[in-house]
Amino acid sequence: MNIFLGKNVDVLQVMHEVLGVDRAVAEFRPNLVQMKEYCDRYKIDFRELLPGRSLSDVLPPRCDLVVIASFATILKQGVIDRCKLILNFHGGLVQSCRGRHPLPSAILNQHKFMGITCHVIDSEKIDEGPVVGQILAPLDYQASFRVNDQRLAAMFPPLARAVLDEYSEAGRVVAEPVDLDPGGYFPPVEQLTMDQMFAARSLAEFVAKFNS
Repeated sequence: MNIFLGKNVDVLQVMHEVLGVDRAVAEFRPNLVQMKEYCDRYKIDFRELLPGRSLSDVLPPRCDLVVIASFATILKQGVIDRCKLILNFHGGLVQSCRGRHPLPSAILNQHKFMGITCHVIDSEKIDEGPVVGQILAPLDYQASFRVNDQRLAAMFPPLARAVLDEYSEAGRVVAEPVDLDPGGYFPPVEQLTMDQMFAARSLAEFVAKFNS
């Protein structure tokens, strides 16, 4: 079975078009309307992961391919072992920006670049599996968070199509470990900080106020 985990409908659509999706699972959120509508339209078995429930409860005993995009639940080794291949589309550059909020973390730490990474999940180590592909772009500190977030979101479909086309044709992906910055894992960003970042007219304005 091919399984999709997350709420990124753009990546779900690419997976559905290239390989087919047998089941989609998203964590409980009030804004899953688009996800539910897509699954209903194309008769994809949709499951919501409710608070307190285990991911293993909503997955089949064996999975062929699992694609993850915008999914916060950490996969435990027991779940990983049930899957032939797990590909995670992470909204950051794993060498320098790992963790739950990669774009806000990159901004807070004044990184020059943002990007997305597709990597294999083969252990419980967060965002540390071998890399399949990446797209990077400079952060635009003269623009707002929303503009940068939209630029980042536009990178997901082309990377997903390139990776999944390769898997469809070859039955495998080429992946290699990369050198990780030891200080490149960041904890979740506090909501107040996120709200201030979202409200600022530009990232430069936010960074200046945050550091003052």
